[in-house]
Amino acid sequence: MRGGQPAAEGQFPWAAALSLASERNSDHLCCGALIPGGSGDSRWVLTCAHAMARYQSDPHGIQATLATTRRTDTSRNASVRRIHVHPAWERRRLTTHDIAVVELEDPVRNVLAPRIETESSGTSVPAGGQALVVGWGCTAYPGRLSEYLLCAVVERRCDPSLGAFYGVDSRAVVFAGAPGVGILPGDSGSALVIGNENGHALVGIASDFGAATADLYTATAPYADWIQAVCQSP
Repeated sequence: MRGGQPAAEGQFPWAAALSLASERNSDHLCCGALIPGGSGDSRWVLTCAHAMARYQSDPHGIQATLATTRRTDTSRNASVRRIHVHPAWERRRLTTHDIAVVELEDPVRNVLAPRIETESSGTSVPAGGQALVVGWGCTAYPGRLSEYLLCAVVERRCDPSLGAFYGVDSRAVVFAGAPGVGILPGDSGSALVIGNENGHALVGIASDFGAATADLYTATAPYADWIQAVCQSP
């Protein structure tokens, strides 16, 4: 993440780093966010489809690191049971319907996960409104992944030209950025949230970067019903 600041320990315990299973968590794939389950705990991580789709048929080689600010903290690893990629996602259009739910083998307890923004929740970020992006991506481009969790304040952009730049339907995405701040490789799946230490709302999942003024996030609200259906599936 360009322009990010180190997160405090315990500030975002729901932030997830997804990687190939290894002793050192060295094969980072993407970021994500733990989302609520139905009984005070959760086994679900929301992330991007483009980083998870190739592992959908064999998810057991993937692990999630949670409740830590250090990406290589292997004591915080959780095994993956299943990967649910949005059924409308296609590899030839990587950033359209770029959303996936990763199901963990065991529930994560005692973590206040951010709630999912819905069409009726009233928590949407207005044009020019601020949100936080949280992730472990590279700090420069080209560059290396951050060892520690970073966060940055960004603003929602509503420039119609951004939809054309990224080739997406602007109704299903959020554009957000700030001078000197933005997502970079490794930040895919990073959470875009609003709120504070008393609770966050998850409004977007990092999908792509490249425009000078704003990065691309998949909006959560249009997919809230699908997310709920996945989390309630047996």
